[in-house]
Amino acid sequence: MLSKGLVRPDELDFVRSSMLPEEYPTRVAGYELLEKIGEGSMGVVYKARQQSMDRVVALKILSPRLARSARYVARFQREARAAARLNHPNIVAGIDVGEYQGYHYFAMELVTGHTVQEVLDEKGCVPEKRALEICAQVSDALSHAWDKGLVHRDIKPGNIVIMSDGTAKITDFGLAKYTQEDEIALTDTGTTLGTAYYLSPEQAKGESTIDTRSDIYALGATLFHMVTGQPPYHGTPVAVMTQHVSSAVPDPKGLKTGLSDDICDVIRMMMAKDRRDRYRMPEELAMDLRRMLEGKKPLLARTDAKMAVLSDAARWEDTAAPEIVSGNQLRHLKRQLGWGRNQGDIPTTLKVLIMILISLAVFTGILYFIELVRH
Repeated sequence: MLSKGLVRPDELDFVRSSMLPEEYPTRVAGYELLEKIGEGSMGVVYKARQQSMDRVVALKILSPRLARSARYVARFQREARAAARLNHPNIVAGIDVGEYQGYHYFAMELVTGHTVQEVLDEKGCVPEKRALEICAQVSDALSHAWDKGLVHRDIKPGNIVIMSDGTAKITDFGLAKYTQEDEIALTDTGTTLGTAYYLSPEQAKGESTIDTRSDIYALGATLFHMVTGQPPYHGTPVAVMTQHVSSAVPDPKGLKTGLSDDICDVIRMMMAKDRRDRYRMPEELAMDLRRMLEGKKPLLARTDAKMAVLSDAARWEDTAAPEIVSGNQLRHLKRQLGWGRNQGDIPTTLKVLIMILISLAVFTGILYFIELVRH
């Protein structure tokens, strides 16, 4: 490549230096490094003992090469701060963050298990019921993160860990976006962030107004991958991002026979191109997923959703079943699907318009009467 002029000598030197093994510390103050348990593009992860608390943790150390970049250091610290904000059984907990002799480290809860990506690599796909269970737990985690003002922005099979007891935990908040105005500067506004296979259309377009519905889309693409054995779109990263923006969601049944109509409906709603057509909140998604696990029909992801509410809402109010849907969720469903409005009811907007017209007529009449009196 150098002889053909495809790279410059200084570029070749950079590539060579990047390929050299990086040196990581043999010790970090306050931690006893026990063994290396993972390595990725951002650095390495050690199994370590936190000496002050006498507990075993996972200690993530940022690559020394990346540590020379303020952008990567900011991302690393953002992950630590995001994890520190959150306290949920379906989120890997953050413990400590710091710097030792130029090495940036982040201590977190040590989880033993396999990522969903590793399960897919080994088994090809995940049974429908198990996929629903995993996504219901991830939905709970996303709901907690959104309540704390965070959007994950990189939900994918590789960032969902399945513990030995079946608990699903999301990890890697390195791309998390804070909704608070003073934190927005930490994100890369106008830049495409995330993994192409699971990217929401608004992320693919580099939009800055990202909310929890973007994570719902990514979880939908992840669910698609889990039950079919492959992501919804294929090609180069640019081609995949283009398909996320403009191509219809493929029919999961076309890739995997035996899937239920309900899960296909849920995936389509999660991956709606227009975010207004998706689940508005993770708890709405969790409600539909858990109804399916109970052998019931989803409420929102159905073409006959209005009939479902009409038939079930009265029973919910009579039996007061909070394990199915909360009072607030029921009221939201009624408003969204038109339940509670009689056929003869006049819409509020029409009522306002009528009142304005009547007021104008009265005002005009008064002016006319005054003119008659003056003349």
